[in-house]
Amino acid sequence: MFRQYLTTFLALIISSSVFAEELVVYSGRKAKFVKPLIEEFSKQSGVDIKLLSGSSSILLSTLALQGDKAKADIYLGNDVANLQRGSDNGIFRKLPAHITSVVPSRYRSANADWVGLSARLRVLVVNTNKPYTSNINSVLDLAAPDMKNRIAITHSNNESFISGASSYRHILGKADYMNWLKGIKNNADSNIFHKHSHIVSAVATGKVDVGLVNHYYALSHMKKHPDAPLKLVIPDQKQGQIGAAWNMSGIAISRYSKNHQAAERLVAFLLSAQNQKIFAEVNQEYPTRPRVPLAKGVPTMKTIRLIKTPLEEISHQREDTITELHRVGL
Repeated sequence: MFRQYLTTFLALIISSSVFAEELVVYSGRKAKFVKPLIEEFSKQSGVDIKLLSGSSSILLSTLALQGDKAKADIYLGNDVANLQRGSDNGIFRKLPAHITSVVPSRYRSANADWVGLSARLRVLVVNTNKPYTSNINSVLDLAAPDMKNRIAITHSNNESFISGASSYRHILGKADYMNWLKGIKNNADSNIFHKHSHIVSAVATGKVDVGLVNHYYALSHMKKHPDAPLKLVIPDQKQGQIGAAWNMSGIAISRYSKNHQAAERLVAFLLSAQNQKIFAEVNQEYPTRPRVPLAKGVPTMKTIRLIKTPLEEISHQREDTITELHRVGL
C-alpha cells in the first residue's frame, strides 16, 4: 500500500514538473504599470510569471549577453530605442501575424518581432501663475536665454529623455541640436531631476516655470491636485514647428524562449481590447490598439502634429545622443 502511494506521489511530481508553465519577464517598466495585468494573465491562464523589473537598456544587454542561456522569455521595453536595438541584433523571435495585426504598422517593428503596447507624448507642463508662460509653445523655447533657472528636465540616464532628444537630433540637425542641448543644460542648472514626477511637483510649487515630461505625469498630478496652477502644453504644433515627440512601450519574445507559445498568449492578452483599455485608464497612456477609448483628459492623438522622426531613427541616433549629452555635461 505504501509503495502504491509513493508511486502515485512521484507520478504527480513528475507530471506537474512536466506540464507546469512558467514565463520569466524582463520588464523595463515600473512594476505598478504592468504587474496587475501580469497577475491577471497568470490567474486566467495558470502560467506562473516571474517579473524582473529594471532598466530597459540593462535588461536588454543582459538578455543579449546571456544568449542561449537566457532565462527570460519576454522582454518588455520602456522605449522604442531599446526595442529596436533588440530587433536589429536578432535577439527577438518573430511574432505571429494574427497577434501583431491588431495594431497599426507604426506601432510595431518592420521585422514583426516587437509590438507596441502603449504610447506617450513628450509635453511641456507650465505653471499658469508665472508671467510669460502663456507664450511657451515649443521645446526649443526651453533653451532661450530668458529661461535661465526657469526650467526643469530629467537627467541623461532617463530613457524617455534620451529618446526624445534623439528625435530632436534627427529633425534639427547636429548644430542646432547641440545649441539646444547647451541651452537647456544652462537654463536648468540645478533643476535636473531623477523622476518626471519631481519635475511636475517643482512646476506646481513654483520652483520653476516649465518642465519637459511624459504627458501622463502631468495629467496624473493634475488629477490628484485639481487646484494646482498647472497646464499641459503639447509643444510645436504651429505651422513650421517640429511637432511633438512621442515614444511607446512594447513587448517582444526572446528568441531563446523555451516556452514561446505561452509567451505568445501573454502578448495577445496584453493587446486585447479589454486590457488595452486598462493601460488607457490606469496609466493615462495611448493604447496602440485602435478604437480603445482614452482616459478622461487625455488629448486625442488625431489632432496632434507628431514629429517626423521615424521610430527606427530613435534607435539609430541613440548612441550619438548619449555621447553628446555627456559632452555637454547633462
